Amino acid sequence: MKKRYFNNRPICFCALFLSLGLTVGATQLDNVSGRIIALSVAAAIAVATLIFKKYKLSYIPIAFAVGIVCMSGVFDIYNSNKITYENTEIRATISGEICDSGNGNYYFTVENITVGGQKQKGSATVYSYGLPTSRAGDEILITGDIKSRDYVNDHIFLSPYRKGNYYVIFADSVAPLGEGKLSLASAVRVKLKRQLYSTVSDSTADITGALLIGDKYSIDYDLYDNVIASGLAHIFAVSGLHVGILCAAVYWITSKLKMKGWLRLITVDGVLLLYGLLCGFPASVERAIIMTTVFMLSGVVGRQRDNLNALAFSAIVVLLINPVDILTAGFLMSFLSVLGIIMFEKPFERLLKFLPKGMRALTATSLAVNLTLWPVMCVFFGNVQVLFILSNLVILPVLPFIYIISLLICVLSLIMPFLSPILVILNVLDWPIKFTATAIGSLVISQVAAGGLGLATFGYYIMLFVLSRYAFIKRKSRVIATSAIACASVAIVALGAFYNFDFFTIFEISDNIAV
Repeated sequence: MKKRYFNNRPICFCALFLSLGLTVGATQLDNVSGRIIALSVAAAIAVATLIFKKYKLSYIPIAFAVGIVCMSGVFDIYNSNKITYENTEIRATISGEICDSGNGNYYFTVENITVGGQKQKGSATVYSYGLPTSRAGDEILITGDIKSRDYVNDHIFLSPYRKGNYYVIFADSVAPLGEGKLSLASAVRVKLKRQLYSTVSDSTADITGALLIGDKYSIDYDLYDNVIASGLAHIFAVSGLHVGILCAAVYWITSKLKMKGWLRLITVDGVLLLYGLLCGFPASVERAIIMTTVFMLSGVVGRQRDNLNALAFSAIVVLLINPVDILTAGFLMSFLSVLGIIMFEKPFERLLKFLPKGMRALTATSLAVNLTLWPVMCVFFGNVQVLFILSNLVILPVLPFIYIISLLICVLSLIMPFLSPILVILNVLDWPIKFTATAIGSLVISQVAAGGLGLATFGYYIMLFVLSRYAFIKRKSRVIATSAIACASVAIVALGAFYNFDFFTIFEISDNIAV
């Protein structure tokens, strides 16, 4: 019997080569010849699988080619619909808070955009000199310039694009027209933020908005810097953690109501989809909803669950819906963190068996997540959080309580506005988050500067795979393989520094963070 070095998981390799195709496509957006060459290579490999009768491997070049085509298609379609109008009148509805950028300049988002009687798809960011007299939910008439964002692979474009924000407007004047009509999700977000800021302290409103719907726009800069430094940024970006807590709560309610099978699946998915709509469906939420559906569906039909296949399947679906997600921090951090938990949480728990059970599980999870995330963190943030275990040990045990109670209070206040005074409870409820982030994040040793690995990042993740339980390699062979990979990675870093080359400059994104 031929020795296997890993299980054949077609869906995992499909996700891997789809991601690779999207990445290659992203590097060749302005190079048609490069795209043609990459597709030709994929076609040649596909033909080779047929000639050598390796039919089972034909999906690999197909997935790679689909990735190139999808990324190229997004780029070409966006550019073909670009608009530029100067000194024109624009009707729109304010869909978010008006933020002060200093020196008398303000910015805010708008939707329901109409230019010259023609409605435009998506939303826009408006930059205005002087504070407009209107507020979120009002329809306005803008005189100024509007243009589509330039499609480039950095956070200046990708973060707004991922949220459907396709345009920038430079306003010479902003005049109110009356009350406008927002989309359901925007209307709920606006109403919630108004109730929060009119009832509780600004810092509590900032924390609650970030915790529940991922709205970090108005959060205090000092507080958010401390949140990042303490390693708690993941709780301020709606992610799989939030969806998991909500799913567990809804699942518990359905069990008390004696719901089973398909009815429970539909109920849980319905709640999660409504929540995802409210949050704008970031990649991390899409991933969590898809994995939850796969797990629950496998239980309904009596099939065995497979975490790795479920993660790969969700990656394929998310990337086919939004190909540019492969270049965003939200996607990479969400999927890599779950991959780290799948591969290394159990081994770390065995190593930490001397700790109490609860502390052991939390510590093992934190170590597994940060082991897989730190190269990405270096690329996006330029530093690594040192005290993440301490802050997570303090907050994660109480976070489900804080999150569920905060969500319940906010939902009640939205449905029955006369109950909005109960929002003052949030001033006490959010205190542990504020205190922990400030106490740990303000320490000088909370984070250290660190540079990215560049191309050596590939070597790092290959090494992690070799060390994981998914590689069927003897201990001696693991040591030899990891040593060889480490030496090759060091050589790549040295060559990259010598030639001043870093492939991962296309991933320089610092917004839309979600784990």
